[in-house]
Amino acid sequence: VLHSLSFQHSIGENGHSSNSKERFQRFVVSYPCPNFDPASEFAARKRWGRIALRMLSEAYHMHKHKTPDVLGRPSLELSMRGDALRFKKVNRKTVDNFYKTGASMLWKD
Repeated sequence: VLHSLSFQHSIGENGHSSNSKERFQRFVVSYPCPNFDPASEFAARKRWGRIALRMLSEAYHMHKHKTPDVLGRPSLELSMRGDALRFKKVNRKTVDNFYKTGASMLWKD
C-alpha cells in the first residue's frame, strides 16, 4: 500500500554566484489512510522478523551436520506452533488458574 510518494527533478543552478548549487523542484503526493498505524506495523514486522531470525538460527544449529544445510538453499519453510497448558488449583478461599506456555518448530525439507 502506498501512503505517500515524493520525487524531485533538477531545475539547474541560478548562476547568481560562482558557488551556486544545483536546485531542485520537489513534489509530494500523499493519501490519507485513517486505519494505518505505522508505529504498530513497524513494531509487528520487527518482532516477527526477530522471531524468524531466531527460528533460522535454531534450525541451523539443530541441522548443521546434515546436508544440504539450512543456509544452503534459496528458500526455507519453517512452521511454528504455540502451546499453552492450563492448570487449575482449587483452594477453600479461591480458585487459581495459571498457564504454562511453550513453542515448537518444524523445518520442512
